[in-house]
Amino acid sequence: MSNLLRVAVSKQKRRYQKNGYDLDLAYITDNIVAMGFPSEKVEGVFRNPMKDVQRFLDQYHKDHFKVYNLCSERVYDHSKFYGRVGYYPFDDHNAPQFEMIDAFCRDVDAWMKEDSKNIAVIHCKAGKGRTGLMICCWLMYCGMWKNTEDSLRFYAALRTYNQKGVTIPSQIRYVGYFGRSIRESIKYVPRNVTLKKIVLRPLPKEINLSEVQFNISVGKNCVFNSKEHNMNVVISKKKKTVVDKNKKDPKKKLTKENSEKNIDSQQQQQSQSSLSQSQQGQSSPNMQSLSASGTISSGSNVGTVNGNTLHQLGGSQFSLSDLADGNTIGNDEYISFEIGALSLAGDIRIEFTNKQDDRMFMFWVNTSFVQQLEIIPKSGLDKAHKDKNHKAFPEDFHVELTFDQLDQQQSHTTVVASAEEQTNNQHYPQSSNNVATSSSHHDNITVVASDAPQNNNNNNNLNSSNSNNATTTTTKNNISLASSQSNPVQQESNPSTTTQVSEENSAPKVEAEKIENSNASANDSETSSNSSS
Repeated sequence: MSNLLRVAVSKQKRRYQKNGYDLDLAYITDNIVAMGFPSEKVEGVFRNPMKDVQRFLDQYHKDHFKVYNLCSERVYDHSKFYGRVGYYPFDDHNAPQFEMIDAFCRDVDAWMKEDSKNIAVIHCKAGKGRTGLMICCWLMYCGMWKNTEDSLRFYAALRTYNQKGVTIPSQIRYVGYFGRSIRESIKYVPRNVTLKKIVLRPLPKEINLSEVQFNISVGKNCVFNSKEHNMNVVISKKKKTVVDKNKKDPKKKLTKENSEKNIDSQQQQQSQSSLSQSQQGQSSPNMQSLSASGTISSGSNVGTVNGNTLHQLGGSQFSLSDLADGNTIGNDEYISFEIGALSLAGDIRIEFTNKQDDRMFMFWVNTSFVQQLEIIPKSGLDKAHKDKNHKAFPEDFHVELTFDQLDQQQSHTTVVASAEEQTNNQHYPQSSNNVATSSSHHDNITVVASDAPQNNNNNNNLNSSNSNNATTTTTKNNISLASSQSNPVQQESNPSTTTQVSEENSAPKVEAEKIENSNASANDSETSSNSSS
């Protein structure tokens, strides 16, 4: 029963199911292991039992493993792994501090160089999203991959059956940030920026627009809450034109459908009348709430901006002139929040909620990588990206962040890698049978992973010629595994070695499965916004 629960919890992640083990664990390379949280007591029934993880690592990698915990929400006694534990915590479904990624990679790098047998075992709670973010960054740091998208796709294929590895847009974005810093030899320095305006375009659906709220945090510290600040909020909405088809045919019978259209026409006229009264400083019974009908809750006239009458609603001011005269750009609809001048630096989280504080969407950006006009599409917004049927947000929905003039020189300092750093990168060969190689972004990518047993005495042997190799061919839209093995049930992604050892002291074999119709190819974070930084 416990095994069934573990399989259910791990979902589409690859598991180690051999030699008496059943662990949510997969080899990404010879020396990088991804796994779920090592748990105790009741949680150990449906997650990785701590004792089983300890036994596994002692059996196959005794004295040569270091565990990295990425969970901010839970810890364990480091003595359970002989004190060899690295702790780089950040919240689930969130991005880490950008500096933390580099610190993590340097830690893993130092550990690997102590002994060629050493491995890094990396986990968060589920062992997929946060774990994947850090592993993908490491794959670029050590030179195995140069391209962000390829690194993400490689990890997804080796960690999951459905090729859905890192799926949170903000986490993908941060892999892209780090990849760029590696490729461009950027020494990261947080840049101070001034946020002036946030625009949602087109308008979100199924929500009272007057109830849209948001907060801005630097790291975990909230620095701006729309409920507590006065600001101008401008809503631009299309003017609807209703044609009464009954007037074209006097003999046409009055149907329920036609009757509703007549009512819509009357409501439209009443709405415009209400707005006209509002602009004259009068209150109207129709001005109940700002919603799809284009009305706003009754409030005081607080003046004009650019000829537009402003209305006070809570702590914010709304301009509705566009609603009254249809004076929009084409079919443009948006809601704009004029923040003023908010100074920010580093890792920024912006979260939009409704009046009940239910999350609409959120996203992370880093100020050192943004442009003066940063556009984040729906696919780059956490939670909103799941709205595949566009019920809550239009397909072309996006967020626009307008910053004050940016100091490009302050953005980052470009440095040339020292001879020592160049030597360090050469420690990890660019082409071998346990790493993926790519000659260009669009070329096919071939990854060779043997099903031979892994042994802690040979887990860095890069000259294997085992006859039972499984070949992973990765194209831009599809990843597939092919091998002489045919049993897909116990497939594991364990890279190759040549030494033949008994199963008692060997890690799982790779048994290949063909994976088709990849629908989880990650978007390169450098293009996660409509404008590259």
